[in-house]
Amino acid sequence: MRGSAATVAEAANLLMLDGRARDNKEWMAAAGRLTAAAQEALKAAEAKQVDGVFATGGTIYEACAACHRKYAADSPKAQQ
Repeated sequence: MRGSAATVAEAANLLMLDGRARDNKEWMAAAGRLTAAAQEALKAAEAKQVDGVFATGGTIYEACAACHRKYAADSPKAQQ
């Protein structure tokens, strides 16, 4: 779990690099929320807090889903 949480946190950081970010407002904020949630999951995993890992999993899912609704190419509401 620790490795997966660290991977998600790093992937979110990569989304904020120049050339990958779609915009400097909502995209960056969404990636920042994902980074924060993944870091919380990492802390919970390191502390072996099962409830914390479960809760942060939901937060990670919501961060991803909100971004995908706005930016994913196959989303009917995606802004290109």
